[in-house]
Formats: sequence, C-alpha cells, structure tokens
Amino acid sequence: MRVGDLRKAHLSKIKKVLKKKGRSPSTIRSTIATVQAVVGYGVRQEYFDSNWLAGYKKPRRRRRTRVVTPREFRALMQHSDRNFKCFLIALLYLIPGIHTHDVLLT
Repeated sequence: MRVGDLRKAHLSKIKKVLKKKGRSPSTIRSTIATVQAVVGYGVRQEYFDSNWLAGYKKPRRRRRTRVVTPREFRALMQHSDRNFKCFLIALLYLIPGIHTHDVLLT
C-alpha cells in the first residue's frame, strides 16, 4: 500500500489487530504514532499538502504502577557502573517520600 492511500480506517484496523493480539495500549499508541509520523514527514518534505491522519484518537497510555523494591534497588546499585549509580542516587532525591537511608544503608 502506498502511503498516500492510508486512511484513518487503516489506523482503526491496526488498532483492532494489535488489540486482538494482546498488545498494550502503549504499544498500539506508539505504532499508530509511527504511521502518523511517516505522513508528517511527507508533509514536511512537501510530498503531501496535509497530514490527513492527524487527529486520529489513539488509545491512552496505561500508567505504570510497579515500584522497584529496596532490595531490587540495592541489586541495581551493586551491578551498575559508577555513572549509573550516580544517576540512581539522584533519582532517589527526586522522588518524594523515599527515605534514602532506608534504601542505601539496609
């Protein structure tokens, strides 16, 4: 299929197929956004006058609810290089409600 032949109905079909395959809303959203980006690129390169796929309602992303446990955090620290350890420690200070001494010293 040529890019110029794509329609919002094709995005609906992609969404339906991916949902049937058990893909997450985030994966479906990313896939649709990629197709829209291809058309957007064509517009910027003046192959098309407008992005007719813009405005298609993509599924909402699911919020991630899993939290790394103190034990997992210590394992990350143990197996990380110096730069990544600094990054992890900086994250601790950015997350409200975390007692850094509980994570780092236990």
